[in-house]
Amino acid sequence: VANSPGISSSKKEDSFSSVGPPPELKESISSILWSSERVSGVLELATVRRQFIAKYGKQFVGSCIANSEFAVNEKILDRLGMGVPSNEAAVRYMEAVATEYGVTFDLSQLSASMGGTKPCDTLAAGTNIDMHDVLASIDTPHEEATSFPKSSTRFVT
Repeated sequence: VANSPGISSSKKEDSFSSVGPPPELKESISSILWSSERVSGVLELATVRRQFIAKYGKQFVGSCIANSEFAVNEKILDRLGMGVPSNEAAVRYMEAVATEYGVTFDLSQLSASMGGTKPCDTLAAGTNIDMHDVLASIDTPHEEATSFPKSSTRFVT
């Protein structure tokens, strides 16, 4: 009966697993699966991962989680990756936060308060930074600096 035309002995899931997702969805699906492994607090991502396993198979999902085909979106890799951001990116982040809070950020003043070293170099070297020096380099009272911004900040790298 299994060899009869029109009757298949394999499960419906197996027919999908060899096909894979459409090319136009591969980056999106790979990014979701890769993210699901790194953001453990979002239960919906685990549910979506199980659905993709059922549809495309464990091998495809495993390759997405490992990013073996380099299909994960670069922005997601940058945001959720474990790498240290570049000095330029760290300065852009600090400037964006300062702008969001409505404070003046002066990198040269911050560098001078840290003994002439760049803040990013000091952080990369693992040196402890006195937060009073950092807050002193920002022209705002400490109470205002600890409040949350009114709108969401988006960092662009």
